[in-house]
Amino acid sequence: MSLTEVTLAIEIGGTHTSFGLFDITGNCFFKSKVPAKPNESPESLFDRLFNPGDDAVDWWSINFFSPSNITDSGSADGHNRPVLIGEATPQFVGVLDGQKSWDTWFVPYFNLIRSQPGIKMISYINWNWAGYPQWSKWGDARLEANDVVKINFNEELANSIYFHAGSEADLKEELGYNNLSR
Repeated sequence: MSLTEVTLAIEIGGTHTSFGLFDITGNCFFKSKVPAKPNESPESLFDRLFNPGDDAVDWWSINFFSPSNITDSGSADGHNRPVLIGEATPQFVGVLDGQKSWDTWFVPYFNLIRSQPGIKMISYINWNWAGYPQWSKWGDARLEANDVVKINFNEELANSIYFHAGSEADLKEELGYNNLSR
């Protein structure tokens, strides 16, 4: 089994957190519940269980699937870490509705990036989710599937606020990182 075939599922509840490892067919390999402390928020419980501490964290990562779920970069600012949007795809929106898709998902995505100076790296999952039963309702997120979305996306990324890296050596040179052995 490869890592791409395993999903870590985490469900945060008021009194406990459940987490487990599942394969792509839903078979569970491991499942556990962790009790919350009295009056502990789900965010605090998650942080206690999965954050190894500021001395071990270089980047803070968030995912962007639905604009209604994310309005800022989370608690990264309090930890003074750059933010990576690790996974982003227009869940349940897709690209096939052209301008409507753009306005519904992409505008909030790029507005978040522009409004949060801590966001230093972004990603986009360019995928047709219909081929996978567990994600089949997410829609077709391939930029090339709609000219309006593709053109708008390329125009947005042509803005000078975005830095496009070539090779690792070029990136390190552009950032002034001289120790290429690291």
